[in-house]
Amino acid sequence: MKKINHWINGKNVAGSDYFQ
Repeated sequence: MKKINHWINGKNVAGSDYFQ
């Protein structure tokens, strides 16, 4: 769930990696 937090932080790159 930490990945989602990163995405909200503005880490589209890290979020996309996990969202994929």
